[in-house]
Parts: sequence; C-alpha cells; structure tokens
Amino acid sequence: MGRVTITNNNYTNRMLFFRYLLTGVWLSLASGLTLSSEPIASFSTAEVPPWGYEGPYGQPAGLLSVLAERLGAIAGIRITNDLRPYPRTIDEIRSGKVDFAIMFAGPSSESIGIPLGVVTDMDIILTGMNNHVPIESLNDMAGEFVGYIRGSLYGKVFESNSEIQKIPVQDMEQGLRMLAANRVAGMVGTDQALYHGLKNEQIDPLKVRPLLILGSAQAVLYFSRASNHKDFIKPFQDALQTMRESGELQDLFALPGKPAEHFVIH
Repeated sequence: MGRVTITNNNYTNRMLFFRYLLTGVWLSLASGLTLSSEPIASFSTAEVPPWGYEGPYGQPAGLLSVLAERLGAIAGIRITNDLRPYPRTIDEIRSGKVDFAIMFAGPSSESIGIPLGVVTDMDIILTGMNNHVPIESLNDMAGEFVGYIRGSLYGKVFESNSEIQKIPVQDMEQGLRMLAANRVAGMVGTDQALYHGLKNEQIDPLKVRPLLILGSAQAVLYFSRASNHKDFIKPFQDALQTMRESGELQDLFALPGKPAEHFVIH
C-alpha cells in the first residue's frame, strides 16, 4: 500500500471542519436550552361550549380559549391550553398541574385558586318551551325533568332543590335538543351558554322562553394555589385589567341583550 502523507493544509482544513461542526452542535444545544428555559404558563379550560371546544384544526377554541391566548399575548408569556371536562379542570388547579383556569366564583374555587379578577357576569336561567305554563319558583316544576350541564354550579336554589328531577347533560346544545324533543321540561344554564346554544343549534329564540332567573354567577380567572409559578400572577392579573380597561374583555363576552330579556314573549 502507498504511504499517505498529511500535509499542513489538509490538517488545517480538517481542524476547521471539526471546529465548525462542534460550533453548530453547541449552537443547537444552546438554542434548545433557551427554548426549554422560556417560561410557559399552563391553562386548563372546561371543554363545554361556548367556553371551550376543539376547533376545525384540532386547536382549542371558544371564549375562554380566546381569552387565554390574549392574556398570554398581552403578558408577553407563552401559554399552553388543554381542553378538559370541567371536573378535571378543577382537579388540575387543585393539584397545581396547571397554573390557570377560569371557573365559577365561589368558596370551593377560592379554596384551590387565587382569584385574579372577574372575567364576566352571567344570569343563571331556567329555560322552557314557549308553551310551558308560567312559574314563580322552581318548586312549581316539581316532578318534571330539568336538564343542567354536568359539573357546573348553579347556586343554592338549584343545588338544594329536591322536588325536580335533575338530568345531567354534556352541554347546552344537548340540553336544548332534549328540550325541543320534550325529553326535559326545562334546561338550566348561563345566559352565555343559552345564547350560543340557540345560535349553534339554529333554534328560533321565539320557540323558547325564560321561565325563571335562578340567580347570577361570575366567571373568574384563578391561579392555582399549588402552583410554584407565583411570578405569573402579576403579569396575568395586569393583562386581564388591561383588557377590561380597553373594553376588549367586555366585547369578547358581549351579548345582544340578556337572553332573559331578549327572548321574553310579549
């Protein structure tokens, strides 16, 4: 075999090649470390329309998904948002698996989350078909089937009533379909859920009527008491306040008149 001679030029070129190669590897690793160290705030959103649902491309959609994205953008912090059944959202906030969730205000929510601000105020409405007899209290529907969205809290009047037959449903859309088919005599939900449910199911609002306003509720942005990312509290609280002051928050949840007033049969 012939003798191989390594010239100074060959040696220099090889050393330069390996130096460039190692530099590229180092830059890739450094880039990965930078991305992995970037703070990411996690949200859990109840998968109940209109609050949260899967969009046409599999992405989180709905009012609360839009809100989470806007809060992250204003705060300048990347977010992740997972759609969950409402009971699981509560569990994830309780355990600290996620940082944020929008939940109904109340003692049970405040025991597991730090309230950062009200997102929207809502009426809780009992809706029936327009041929249902008027009622003055929930007890007037004693023995009748009344639908409600599984996992949601609708206040003491509804929770403590044992005269009606409560039927849990997945969402307002399912409840309205059951109402139209006379499988339930009434459907309980927030004005937001009622408005968007009627719209999504293309039900003529004149075919239903609000039978009773059971009370009011607030959706509140909560930060998990078990989360270690306490530095997220101020930027997201400030972001929510910025949306409120600009009117963007009100616009997101605006309705063309409260359904309790909008759908009254005169």
